[in-house]
Amino acid sequence: SDDTSAARQQAIARYQFAIVGMTAWKSASTLQSFVTGIKKLNPNIKLAQYVMLQELQDFASTDPNYSKTQAVNANNWWHRNAAGSRTQWTAGYSAYNVNITDWAPADATGKRWHEVKAKFDNDKFFANMKGLDYVYLDGFDVPLSDGDWKRIGTNQSRTDPQIVSAYRKGNVNYVNSVRALNPGLKFIGNSASI
Repeated sequence: SDDTSAARQQAIARYQFAIVGMTAWKSASTLQSFVTGIKKLNPNIKLAQYVMLQELQDFASTDPNYSKTQAVNANNWWHRNAAGSRTQWTAGYSAYNVNITDWAPADATGKRWHEVKAKFDNDKFFANMKGLDYVYLDGFDVPLSDGDWKRIGTNQSRTDPQIVSAYRKGNVNYVNSVRALNPGLKFIGNSASI
């Protein structure tokens, strides 16, 4: 929920640990007031911001997340199958998978998706949520779709050990990129196994 009201702050502050899912629609001051309000009510609570690295919606140009879609489109970072179609592990979220491995190309400045996403998340969330303790990184352990991970014109199984290893490395690269920008944050990786 993107609710930052005093009532939600009070509800969250009753716990010792909470994962929040603030969106890019919230202003920096609203995000900071939200975290500060919760921590004032319960100084011992541990707060985590939810993030997703390996999937992305096709955000409209009016959406504050549009720069991420632009970057993925411009650099062809989508995860595709051998036929060239973008993959989805589920159609339930209207999102498509992103190839977070090093087989996906670097952009013109030498950056990969994990670096671009880390900067966006830090600039929008982490730097504006002082007092945040953790980043809750969803889908950390294994890829959820078969497809052309290696970008060689064939489909590779999501369970292939080489694919799994490259995928996990992509998540670790994101963690390292965020830590380079915001060293105090800790991470919780959520299992994505299905």
